[in-house]
Amino acid sequence: MTAGFSVTAGAGAAGYDRVMDALAPPEATDAVLSGVVRPDDVVLDVGCGTGRATRAIAARARAVLALDLSTDMLERFAARGVPGNVELRAGDVTDPAVVEPRSVDLVTCLLGGLQYVQDLGTQARVVRNMRRWLRPGGRVAVEMFERSAYDALLGSHRLPLVLDGVHWWLRMDVSHDGQIYTSVSSVHRDGREDEAAGFTEVFRPTDVDEAFALMAGAGFESVAVQPDLANRGFLWVSAVTPENDRNDRNDRNDNDSHRGGRATPAPHEERNRA
Repeated sequence: MTAGFSVTAGAGAAGYDRVMDALAPPEATDAVLSGVVRPDDVVLDVGCGTGRATRAIAARARAVLALDLSTDMLERFAARGVPGNVELRAGDVTDPAVVEPRSVDLVTCLLGGLQYVQDLGTQARVVRNMRRWLRPGGRVAVEMFERSAYDALLGSHRLPLVLDGVHWWLRMDVSHDGQIYTSVSSVHRDGREDEAAGFTEVFRPTDVDEAFALMAGAGFESVAVQPDLANRGFLWVSAVTPENDRNDRNDRNDNDSHRGGRATPAPHEERNRA
């Protein structure tokens, strides 16, 4: 999922990986996933990107379907090696048909991927799709950008960064226009910019109440919203599908909506508006 994500011209997905390898080593993701993924799980990793989190998930799960809209990201994922229990798939998460219904035990969407979809209504459609793709009793685990953390980062910042053994500066410029935030990360040394690294993120951060409402509004149960366990500016959101989940009507409604038809509100949506 990369609707609000772009890499610096000339950098590509490889340039993104160069920076993220230095900023967010795999150990941070490993710590977050501890206790989340079970050995028998079939997992759908939404917005997998270059596979930074997917590889850690695959080490714990029976099988993983790694989904992303960007073929550039998926090609980079493949170039770095795909674990034997991982299938890569290019697709649009707003389309309910991109994954078979009730086919996975756990849906993950890490590193803020959901919020690159900036429209709340479209986010809600994606979350309803997540529920559709889960088996009854299935779980969802999502990392969401926390608004207060990014409010504290507004402006320009410089962070030391080591790339390929060389010391650089990472410049991060964060701004916002209403609810939509932009973060531009660029790499500099001796007054010049490294055009082979850097990326721009445009996203809609959230807060505890909004994150809870998004999941509950899609019909999830046992919704929990917690601070980021690794202190990286995210909220950690988890929830469960009902054991007796029957959302056939929702399947038909969202398929009609995706094709441009007029969908009748599902029962759980009516209750949340009442």
